[in-house]
Amino acid sequence: MTQDLVNTLADLKEQEALDTVKGRLGAGEDPLKILEDARKGMEIVGKRFASSEYFIPDLVYSGEILKEVTELVKPKLTKTTESKKLGKVIIGTVAGDIHDIGKDIVAFMLDVNGFEVHDLGVDVPVQKFVDKIKETGVPIVGLSGFLTLAFDSMKETVEAIK
Repeated sequence: MTQDLVNTLADLKEQEALDTVKGRLGAGEDPLKILEDARKGMEIVGKRFASSEYFIPDLVYSGEILKEVTELVKPKLTKTTESKKLGKVIIGTVAGDIHDIGKDIVAFMLDVNGFEVHDLGVDVPVQKFVDKIKETGVPIVGLSGFLTLAFDSMKETVEAIK
C-alpha cells in the first residue's frame, strides 16, 4: 500500500490516492508514514516537472491532491506527534502575488518534518508578516512569490522585519 500512495499521487490519480489514504487510516496505520509517502509522491512530481514531463497545471493539481491528503490525515495525528515540534515557521505569499502551490508544498514539508507552521496565505501585506512575528516570536519567516513583481514585495518585507 505504501507504493500505491506514492505512485497514485505521482501519477495525479486523485481518487485512487484519496481512497488509499482512507484505507490506510482505517487500518490504523501511522499518519506520519502516510504523510511521508505523500512527500515521496510529491518528490516524483517535482522530478517530472524538472524533466518537462509535467507542467505548471500538473504542479497545481498535485498540490490540490496533497491538500486533500493532508486534510484526511491531520485529524489522526496525535498530541504526542504535535509536541515533538522542532521549531516554528511563518510562511506566506507576499503582497501582489496569489500563487500558493510552492508555498503549500513547503508548508506541508515543514509540517510533516516537525515544524509548527503559521501559514498566512497569499497576497500577504508586509504589516501582516511583521504583526505575526511580534505576536508569536517565531524566528523563521518564509516568503513565497511566483511573479517577478513579488521581488519588490519581498524586499519591502525583509526591510520591515529587520
